[in-house]
Amino acid sequence: MLRISIIFLSMILLLSCLKVPTGYIVADIPPICSISKYIIKDRYEVYCLMKDVMDIHHHDINLKPLDFYKLRHAKYCITIGYYHDLFKNSNCKIINVSKGIKIREKDIHIWLSPKNGYIIARNIKESLPDYIDYKRYNEFVSEMKLYEEIINKIFKNCKKNIIITLHPILSYLIENEGIKIIYI
Repeated sequence: MLRISIIFLSMILLLSCLKVPTGYIVADIPPICSISKYIIKDRYEVYCLMKDVMDIHHHDINLKPLDFYKLRHAKYCITIGYYHDLFKNSNCKIINVSKGIKIREKDIHIWLSPKNGYIIARNIKESLPDYIDYKRYNEFVSEMKLYEEIINKIFKNCKKNIIITLHPILSYLIENEGIKIIYI
């Protein structure tokens, strides 16, 4: 009996030391989910509604039962604002991380710009100050600064100032670099 009690107490102590999420935070798309997961403390589960199998460019999104469960029990919902309809039946507090970013028509790739990366992370931090792992937040900001320096060096050495592309994915990345984008 003593042996069973010791094993049981050991299991309880072990489980109490594990970092178990205490609440749900739902993010709409994978890039915003990744940033959120990186800077939010481990005590909170960040759940991504639109997995990589979905096309984030369309509004015809098919949610699964687990998605509805997470939405119903989420304390906060983090969005870029393009998919706000996903959260209309949820009781979560909505955090729009694109606040302060000018979104171009039909181009939602705001996270690709290091400057916008700062804004997205700052908007999350300001909306959820008690949920942020500040060490990781500062690491993210440092990574964005390094990313910005690399991008500046790359475009500084370009001999041409035109990029031809099929997709507007680069527009936020090079918006301040004097490069013209031609879409085919």
